[in-house]
Amino acid sequence: MRFHYHYQHPEIIVVNEPAKLRLSMINSMGDRVKAGEKFEPGKGYADIIGGGFDVQFRPMHPSHYLDWINSACWFYDDDPNSFPVLQCFYPDMKGKFPWQRGCEKWAVEQQPFHDQLKASDEAKN
Repeated sequence: MRFHYHYQHPEIIVVNEPAKLRLSMINSMGDRVKAGEKFEPGKGYADIIGGGFDVQFRPMHPSHYLDWINSACWFYDDDPNSFPVLQCFYPDMKGKFPWQRGCEKWAVEQQPFHDQLKASDEAKN
């Protein structure tokens, strides 16, 4: 990772995929970031997972960082507010994303949304 440090691009996370596929996706996105591409929330991006499917991104709320990207938090001086993160989402086999009506259950359950304040942190406020 370290996209933010090297390229002023949000860090990217892929959750609940086997390591080999997850690393392939991150490497593909990393090559594109290094080439100057900027991934943005809400847009579709091809040629990351294959099969003719796009991926999309949503911003991750900093309250989730320690649960998923401890090493990035350490790298950025334990300040989750000092760097942005995009969560990469992939569609089900019908091309539907977890937030779309009719998306297959496995795709919804496998990709939790982390774009809002974590519930346990919300209760503290």
